[in-house]
Amino acid sequence: MTSQGALFRQTLDFFASLAAAQPVVLLLDDLHWADPASVDLLRAVAREAHTMPLLIVATYRPEAAPSQSPLSALLPALVREAHPARLDLSPLSADAICTLMTARYALPEADAERLTRYLAQRSEGNAFFLGELIRALEEQGGLVVTTAGWRIADIQAARVPTLIRQVIGNRLTRFGEVGRGALAVAAVIGQEVPIDLWQQVSEMEECDLLPLIEHAVAARVLVASEDGESVRFYHALTREALYEGILPPRRRAWHRTIGESLAAQPMPQPDAVAHHFERASDPRAAEWLVLAGERAQAAYAYLTAAERYEAAMRFVEADGATSVARGWLILRLAWLRFYQEPDQSARRADEVVRLAADAEDRELAACALFSCSHFRVTSGDFRSGLHDVRAGVAALDALPDGEAIWRTARRTLNLPLLEPVHPRGVLTATLAYCGYFAEAREVGERATAPLRDGHVGYRVSEMQAYLGLGIAYANLGEPEQSQQAFAAARTALRTSPEYQLTSIVDLYEFTFPVLMFQTDDVAERRRLVAATQAVWSKAPGTIADDHFVLFASFPLSYCEGRWDE
Repeated sequence: MTSQGALFRQTLDFFASLAAAQPVVLLLDDLHWADPASVDLLRAVAREAHTMPLLIVATYRPEAAPSQSPLSALLPALVREAHPARLDLSPLSADAICTLMTARYALPEADAERLTRYLAQRSEGNAFFLGELIRALEEQGGLVVTTAGWRIADIQAARVPTLIRQVIGNRLTRFGEVGRGALAVAAVIGQEVPIDLWQQVSEMEECDLLPLIEHAVAARVLVASEDGESVRFYHALTREALYEGILPPRRRAWHRTIGESLAAQPMPQPDAVAHHFERASDPRAAEWLVLAGERAQAAYAYLTAAERYEAAMRFVEADGATSVARGWLILRLAWLRFYQEPDQSARRADEVVRLAADAEDRELAACALFSCSHFRVTSGDFRSGLHDVRAGVAALDALPDGEAIWRTARRTLNLPLLEPVHPRGVLTATLAYCGYFAEAREVGERATAPLRDGHVGYRVSEMQAYLGLGIAYANLGEPEQSQQAFAAARTALRTSPEYQLTSIVDLYEFTFPVLMFQTDDVAERRRLVAATQAVWSKAPGTIADDHFVLFASFPLSYCEGRWDE
């Protein structure tokens, strides 16, 4: 061959002769790997393609064609000279993924939504990743066939598919050993990677780390934030593949270092610190998990708080913590899980009673005994529950500072439902639940006397006392006083996001004074039921329950003769 021009001419003549016999389709895949000479040849053929029945289909990955690559340099000229039709493939949307999954597996709606969230988060719409993830779920038991059709199992336990790991591994070879090692450190930090933390943990100089970041951004391995302070992995699977490729001892060491670095920051995020210490199996995870739980509680994210405390419990038990420390943590869980697991909460509180007795801790013992009795009464065990409530109240009253009997509980448990209360407020409600109406009125009027005299009370204390009084007054034939008491209970909760308490006040007012003494006031009883259901539906995950909504509407259907309903 005498010259490059002669080669290009012969190639064009070859395609012209093929196309003269029949139309020709030329498919060029992975064009980003082409060398400069091949790119020049494509340009020459593309310029003449319109003169013959020749269709050229070329595919390439933009992230694999950085600005200095031969293809990147060719593209503007190719667009200008050959006028190609360009198809940019966008990531699949969550709706598109849901449509694919529903059509392929005919899943129940809840399973389809769960699978869609999982696939969309991990594949980020990449069709190749999506297909491999689905294949892996079927092989690893995340998607199973039953007699009723496809069902979702434990999809979170699925590992990154082997083929995806190989593809990602091949893409990362261009970063060299040092670059891959630094990216592995970033993968341990997380999906979002603060650059200063990355530099500190990897012990890289800024002059070395910044070029690596630029390279990774150009290759679409990382995406830089607008403020330049952090990066994130372009695909979650890239981070997971890097993470799984690190030997466990090295992972643990890096997690410990990252946890220590985060904990030393001026305003550390408890969840982030706890995550890394937990992955490092470091006993310090316990205190940070508790802090994370308290933060979740303060935001009324009770389900999240319970999960953090349960994780902390595993470290506390392994570390041989004192009975008192374990007892307060178990009591936290008992209150947080009560609306989901009432019987289990009572058993947990019972265990704390024994731990407190062994440790001879009067405050923990009194709080645990009172909590246990409250759980039993609220679960319907009125006979033994009332006996224990009286015993719990006596134990709390016997503490040195009787008017602040929940001081330790408030500091240690940090629960809205356990703010400082006078025990007689809860005793009033318990007596009323159990039918001791005269005694409930007597105890309740004494408990609320300081409130009526202008002394500052506490929301839950007021609500419990007035709730018990409302029930007692109604059953003693005093409907006006009953409704006044329920109104006072609502006032006590007027700024409270504890929706379950507000809805219970509405429900008991509907059940007692309204149904008992105002049966002809249809509008009022319907208003109270609607208010109960509306407020309850806003309750957080550990509390909200559709059965309660049905329970609230049942007396209304019965009273109005809607028998089928």
